[in-house]
Amino acid sequence: MRIDIDASEAAGVLDRGVSLCGDAAQVLRQLLAALERDRGASFAYSDVKTVHYPGIPSPVPQGTRSSGPWNLERLKRWNYVDTMSLMRREVFPGFDVKLRRFQDWDLWLRMGANGRRGVYIPKVLFELHYFDLGISAVVPVHEALQAISEKHGIILEAIL
Repeated sequence: MRIDIDASEAAGVLDRGVSLCGDAAQVLRQLLAALERDRGASFAYSDVKTVHYPGIPSPVPQGTRSSGPWNLERLKRWNYVDTMSLMRREVFPGFDVKLRRFQDWDLWLRMGANGRRGVYIPKVLFELHYFDLGISAVVPVHEALQAISEKHGIILEAIL
């Protein structure tokens, strides 16, 4: 199946252990259609389903996480926008590689601080499969939250 899109127009972000719900072309079309409908949005994101495997711990509960519409104030309290998204390439500022965890949250906070916003698709388009804890096992959550708090000048209740 062919998708008519100039590769320089949009950039997709997929994390390790992610599968698309359905045909890849259909998922991309849904993300692109959301950006087409909302020209003021810089990126499109959706709900996510988390899949666990017996005996393997996970940093998040199993099941569907409803992300909800874009709200910068809510984002300052916790990251509800998952890494899996599609964004307009011209607004993608890149990830801060100095951060050891929560690089996606930092990305959304920086974009929001610069007047960018996302458009929400109220549908599960991605599944996160936890085969291990990945970076979550390496970087303590308290340390990562502290880095986000200091960088963005926000007070996070989770670290008080």
